[in-house]
Amino acid sequence: MQHNPLPAQLQQFVDSVTALLDSEHNGNVVHLKTGDAMRALIAEDSWLDPAYAEPHPQYYQQYLLYADPQDRFSVVSFVCAGAADAHPRPHRVGRDRHAARGGSRAKL
Repeated sequence: MQHNPLPAQLQQFVDSVTALLDSEHNGNVVHLKTGDAMRALIAEDSWLDPAYAEPHPQYYQQYLLYADPQDRFSVVSFVCAGAADAHPRPHRVGRDRHAARGGSRAKL
């Protein structure tokens, strides 16, 4: 199976979160630092391939951008139905959610 390399900004985020999860066991610290890394990632989102920001006219779209091989986190782009605003998000036990384009930012 051939794997396409991640965009540099996404790879930096993945490397940062992976190192954090490898070394930090305090969930609150992981949550805060992952949020900081995500804010840095989405501060400028030209790295996101337009194909992963493509809306469906009726339903939201979900694109897996990265899955940690140890199943600790993933990064997913959600695109709202009928709107061209993608939301790359790290998913780690449903705790972090950040919007790159469009409306609200929330933490679950």
